[in-house]
Amino acid sequence: MRGVVSSKKLLLGREIDLDNLAKNGEALLTLGLVWFYAKSITKKSMGNTVGRLSKANPLDLAYIAGFLDGDGSIMLQMHRRKAGEETFRVKTVICFYQDSRHIDKIKWIKEVLDCGYIYTRRDHISELRIEGFQRVFEVLVNLKPYLRFKKKQVNLMLKIIPKLQQKMLFKQNTAIWIKKMQSYNYFSSQRNALEDVPVTTDI
Repeated sequence: MRGVVSSKKLLLGREIDLDNLAKNGEALLTLGLVWFYAKSITKKSMGNTVGRLSKANPLDLAYIAGFLDGDGSIMLQMHRRKAGEETFRVKTVICFYQDSRHIDKIKWIKEVLDCGYIYTRRDHISELRIEGFQRVFEVLVNLKPYLRFKKKQVNLMLKIIPKLQQKMLFKQNTAIWIKKMQSYNYFSSQRNALEDVPVTTDI
């Protein structure tokens, strides 16, 4: 009927009359189970995805995202666990690069993000490296709204991390994702170079 708003909704493939929801014990039970299932799956797969960064200053996150766009990299890496073994592990990495004379900039980023470690290379470039599925996921989720050039890399990383956590990828599949990430980093660095923006994105 025109002008009449339906009070029925589909929930898990079942039609529920919202007008009688309060009186319908079965519907309430279904809602409760759906909420509990969604919450438990989220905790098992990713934990608290925003975590401590949920209280970070948005302006700080925007600045850090800009830094990552210009002088950072998002990488998938495959490493052999022990020499001679065919067992591999995948590393998810975010890197921020800065001339060691200005190391205070990445020290500040580390303080805001509250994770990662800093070391200085022989070429006097200091790096802030953030590793680990959970930490990388959390940082990227919070920086994603402010990123411009590395959104493809972020979307790929956010897609693959839950699969890696749940051990749903084989070595061959992982190699394909790594090559895809490398291609994104290559095109990203080429685009930025054409725009005369200094970058240190890994290829």
